[in-house]
Amino acid sequence: AAVVAAGGCAYAATRSDDVGDAARKVGGAAVSAGNKAKAYNEEHDVTGKVKQIGKGAYTNAKAFNEEHDVTGKTKAAAKQAYTAATEFDEKYKVKDKVSAGFMKGLNKLSDALGGDKDQKKIDK
Repeated sequence: AAVVAAGGCAYAATRSDDVGDAARKVGGAAVSAGNKAKAYNEEHDVTGKVKQIGKGAYTNAKAFNEEHDVTGKTKAAAKQAYTAATEFDEKYKVKDKVSAGFMKGLNKLSDALGGDKDQKKIDK
């Protein structure tokens, strides 16, 4: 879409009517704005400052993680939660019960919608 729009603008700029004049003015304004932004950046080093802020944030986050072992603790907590959920499911058969209930619901829905009476029910 952007390529098509750029092509349309380029074509419009070649016209010798009001549309062409407007397209050339818009293009000139865009170039001027780009040049002003570049000059401002060169004068105030905006991109350099943003880069330094990013590096500082990364360095601080890395140091915080090394000091407090955030990633290690997060991995351990996730592993513990997975183990607890697995043990809970094995003890109470949650997946089996949910699956059986879901299958019963599908069979009832099929019956309510006038499903084939001779078709074997889905078992679980």
